[in-house]
Amino acid sequence: KIITENGPPFTSYEIQKFMNDNKIHHHKITPLWPQGNAEAENFMKPLKKCIQAAHVDHKNWRKEMYQFLLNYRSTPHSTTTVPPAIAMFGRSICNKLPSVTETLPDMKYINETIDTADQNTKCKRNEYADKRRHARIPQLAVGDCVLVRQEKQNKLTPHFDPNPYTITAVKGTMITATRAGHCITRNSSHFKLFTGGATNQGRNK
Repeated sequence: KIITENGPPFTSYEIQKFMNDNKIHHHKITPLWPQGNAEAENFMKPLKKCIQAAHVDHKNWRKEMYQFLLNYRSTPHSTTTVPPAIAMFGRSICNKLPSVTETLPDMKYINETIDTADQNTKCKRNEYADKRRHARIPQLAVGDCVLVRQEKQNKLTPHFDPNPYTITAVKGTMITATRAGHCITRNSSHFKLFTGGATNQGRNK
């Protein structure tokens, strides 16, 4: 399984064919919702900081990046308590840090430990994020007329597009809506129920 955003490199015919030929499940996150790929987005912070530091110190940023990645892969992860290299390959990688040779547990035990720690941490973080954002279960259904949040062009731009869309699919918090043949997919927080004039067919059923 591979999780990506919806950029052109990940939506081309070639990449889709590669995924299908190799039987890889390609999961694309909800557009304009980077939280859906939080692991990758969060990793970019220290990586970007490493490259910026190399630029300030007039060092070769590629060499510094490789050194950073080596250190990262050798360090126990704060969530899983297992270094990424061991989680990936089942063995430690060579580095300049002094260490004592030890027998590693089998991969089945390592994977079970990682899965348990990962699930527990994700549950705690989800509860914290939902409480902080006052999250609620989406009350939108297929057939509802909704307004979609739009990007502000100037101070007079309204928060929501005044022309309503109709919801055609709901998958958890990912909602797909159409208007005059134009289809968009967004997180539920980008929509609000349209109550002016049009009927909400999904609620009347």
